[in-house]
Amino acid sequence: MNHSLDKGGLKDLIAELYEVGGEDQTHDVADRIKDIGFQYATAPDTQLLYRISLFRRRKRRLSTCRCKKPSQFSATSAAGC
Repeated sequence: MNHSLDKGGLKDLIAELYEVGGEDQTHDVADRIKDIGFQYATAPDTQLLYRISLFRRRKRRLSTCRCKKPSQFSATSAAGC
């Protein structure tokens, strides 16, 4: 299998592994899957792309915000104002 899985797909894969390989093999394979995900999530390019996407979403929220004064903007607010 060489494609991404959502949370439900991963759950189904682990359940199938357990049926086929038992507890010991499932544990080993699940650890390897976790390591692959961790390596991907902590790769420098991935972190940079994630930060860029966050910045763009925040910028979009601020540009569509209908606040009366610029002082009402809050960096920590979910709505951006």
